[in-house]
Amino acid sequence: GSLLNRFLKNMGIGVYHCGVEVFGREWSFAGTESGEGHGVFECPPRRCKGHTYDETVLMGFTALPEESVLSIIELLRVDWQPAD
Repeated sequence: GSLLNRFLKNMGIGVYHCGVEVFGREWSFAGTESGEGHGVFECPPRRCKGHTYDETVLMGFTALPEESVLSIIELLRVDWQPAD
């Protein structure tokens, strides 16, 4: 994975895992083989199991309080199932 991506990055392409960090947590989506569980999950920033961290891209900041962000993420967990 990471050797291939180092090569592909020079061409402006690659195969990457993407997470969004907000309030000190990194949120991502992944399917599961069984289709069970949660598609939306959290992990420590830049430490998603099975992936190699490459770079951070600043996307800005939220004006929402943490409780509101967590409520939105819970809604996403319902809509974005691991089988999707």
